Amino acid sequence: MMGVDLDRRGRVRLWTQIALPLSAALVWEHTERFATFTTLDPFHGRMEIDGPLRAGSPMRIGHGYFGIRLTRRGRVLRWEEGVGYAFSDLSLRGPGVGFPHIYEYRIVPTGAATCLMVIRVRGKWTARFIPRPLVKLWLGWVTLRTGQMVENHLIAAEVHRCRAARSATA
Repeated sequence: MMGVDLDRRGRVRLWTQIALPLSAALVWEHTERFATFTTLDPFHGRMEIDGPLRAGSPMRIGHGYFGIRLTRRGRVLRWEEGVGYAFSDLSLRGPGVGFPHIYEYRIVPTGAATCLMVIRVRGKWTARFIPRPLVKLWLGWVTLRTGQMVENHLIAAEVHRCRAARSATA
């Protein structure tokens, strides 16, 4: 499931919800690897945390768009061990340009061996010259692709772990 909302004032709300046949604890083992996990997004090429990883930590975000590379800044806004985190993603030119937004990952247990990964993005669309239907289409693709990348990564990691465990006992 996913949703894309872009209101007339440019406020953006994106979300995707991924049902996983994995325990919340197992998903957290991957999600807590912040610098790696947060690059499971079509634009986040690298995450560099300044200092220890905790709420308030500043960071640099390497972005890539069609071969164009730029650095953005952010801050870890929330860190809940075993549950998820949120961080800001802002232009170096200031908070009113370049789609300032907040990214959130949250793990919701649904059973002993199942969970939901909920990804939310909230922000302000600043490129007002682009027609809204095109923006919504673009944001929908980004949201869908991010969900696919996260799901594929988590399932592949579990398959790899199971194979390694089988090989170790054989």
